[in-house]
Amino acid sequence: MVNDKNIFDFSESDVWLVAHSFSFDFSVWEMYGALLFGGKVVVADREDVVNTSALRELLCEHQVTILTQTPAAFTNLILVEMALADHGLDKHLRMVMLGGDRLSLASLQPWVEFYPTDKVQLINLYGPTEATVIATYYALTDEEIKKMQEDAIKYADEDAKRREDIEASNSAEQMVYQTKKTLSENEDKIDGKKAGELSVKLADLEELLASESKSAKMVNKRVEELTSFAQTVFADIYNQEAAGAEPT
Repeated sequence: MVNDKNIFDFSESDVWLVAHSFSFDFSVWEMYGALLFGGKVVVADREDVVNTSALRELLCEHQVTILTQTPAAFTNLILVEMALADHGLDKHLRMVMLGGDRLSLASLQPWVEFYPTDKVQLINLYGPTEATVIATYYALTDEEIKKMQEDAIKYADEDAKRREDIEASNSAEQMVYQTKKTLSENEDKIDGKKAGELSVKLADLEELLASESKSAKMVNKRVEELTSFAQTVFADIYNQEAAGAEPT
């Protein structure tokens, strides 16, 4: 059955590759997408499907125009394409349809650098098996893919910064706890003025840790300053203990 208004421009000149198992509903799309419009079907051997380099050779050998892939399989094809000097698939390939799993647009950036979407269309398909093979589709553009890649890099950088901030804060909190503990256990051995200065520095660091605008750089700098000062304060304790241990 063919709808009176088809959203795709399939024709009798198209060559489709059946690259999926007949137990996977994508194979229905691949077979009948060709046969309902008088196109040609090339059924790939299992060995060619699992060997991405062989699959690419098959695309060229049969001048395939329509390719259906899962995102994972297409990622492998992109990697193979990136390793080649010649990028001539667009001499015959005009449409790649992706489905069966979540698609990361950022992963498509290397592909569109070789084959812009105005030469080889990229279509994102979705269809729950219980409903139909294909329920929705979306034609992707170079601009959307580029933006998603930029966003992915941005979010990765932001996530790395958040992790760095959290690690710095956790380390600083542990340092504050240990310093307070040592200070409390040795109050009678530390010069009162130095102990007061150390307490102020500890309070300043705690105030920074409670701030929403803190950064790993700010925290690490404050920790470094506090550590240096604490070492001079606690050096008095160690000197006293060493002196007390010397034989008279």
